[in-house]
Amino acid sequence: MRSIVGYYGTSKSRAQSIMAGTSDFPISRSPGDWLGRGIYFWQDAPTRAEVWAKFRCASSGEEPAVLSADISLERCVDFFDLKHFRELRKACPRFEKYEQGKGLSSSQAELRVAGGRVFTSDDPNPDPRTRKQILNNKDRALIDWYVESLRSSGYQVGSVRGIFLDGQAIFAESFLFDWSHVQVAVLERSVISNLRIVV
Repeated sequence: MRSIVGYYGTSKSRAQSIMAGTSDFPISRSPGDWLGRGIYFWQDAPTRAEVWAKFRCASSGEEPAVLSADISLERCVDFFDLKHFRELRKACPRFEKYEQGKGLSSSQAELRVAGGRVFTSDDPNPDPRTRKQILNNKDRALIDWYVESLRSSGYQVGSVRGIFLDGQAIFAESFLFDWSHVQVAVLERSVISNLRIVV
């Protein structure tokens, strides 16, 4: 069984209640979360999850924590694999027709890479800590629609995984960016196992 280790940044109180079974992971509700509806984990990146937890807890004064979990990729829409990416690209015209038929029009600012910086067309600031939040509304709408279309054809999606290019490069021509990351959006709680608090 293919699996990865995912890290989830949150408050200590929420981490403890998840471990105790008195609450569960919240499902993403932001229309700008790029991998669609799900529980977002940082793959193989405990420090990224800790930074996120500290950021989220700063305003409330809560103590941050990081949960670690094994996540099965057996039913993953995996954008590491060209197969899934090609299928999604092929489905895009159907998504456009779906949106037109529903009177919808998802949009997002264009992602740009120049001079060793990743930024959007509406905000040239590459620093994720100080720029406005990137809202990937169209990516989210596409992924949510695609997952539902797979489910309606009998394929039960457990998770979605992708790579997000972000931040500043080591040097202007480099492909190594400091805030790039891999995330997994878990759609079915059953793909999560071996949950533990690590920070």
